[in-house]
Amino acid sequence: MNPIDRKKSDRFAFLEEIYKRTGGNRQQEVDEREIQRDLGWSEEQLEGVVGYLTAEGLVEYVELGYSMGITHDGIREYERAISAPDQASEYFPAVNIINVEKMENSQIQQGAVCSSQVMSVAADDVVAIRALLQETRAALAGLALSDEARQSIESDTGTIEAQLSNPHPKRSIIVECFSSVRHLLEAAGGHVLAMKIAAMMSGSSPLM
Repeated sequence: MNPIDRKKSDRFAFLEEIYKRTGGNRQQEVDEREIQRDLGWSEEQLEGVVGYLTAEGLVEYVELGYSMGITHDGIREYERAISAPDQASEYFPAVNIINVEKMENSQIQQGAVCSSQVMSVAADDVVAIRALLQETRAALAGLALSDEARQSIESDTGTIEAQLSNPHPKRSIIVECFSSVRHLLEAAGGHVLAMKIAAMMSGSSPLM
């Protein structure tokens, strides 16, 4: 995933969390730190997303501190994105592009508003993922990566690690980050490692 698409994806993820947690009600508020924790984001990542969404008038601080709410424009933009999920917008990427070659122990949810899914990550899966993360990080020094690609991989692997430390890791975020890492590795000649990630994502290895 290129940096611009990643930013748009992060913005949509944050706005979606606020919409779901408030029920699309402008009178409700949420703590941005709770969303940051559940998404496994760094302070820098949170600040960048919130700064953009507030500047565009899609979310707003309700009072001093960390309480935030969704604006009328934010509700309208989120519902537009969900109503036309195959169309990207100025703010967000297309949210309904799903390519499935093989799926095991997985869920797909489309066209749903204010709904949620919970999928656990087993202890064995966590061990396997962390081992793959360690192997990926160790291989970076030997790959012909641009600074931008290297930073992107480090960001993605950091996000995955944060999700694994979360009591309720989001499988969709882990899959998305691994997908981004895999494409960058393939472009840099890391085909063996990319194949291991692809195997995990396809379901022939743990988790995916």
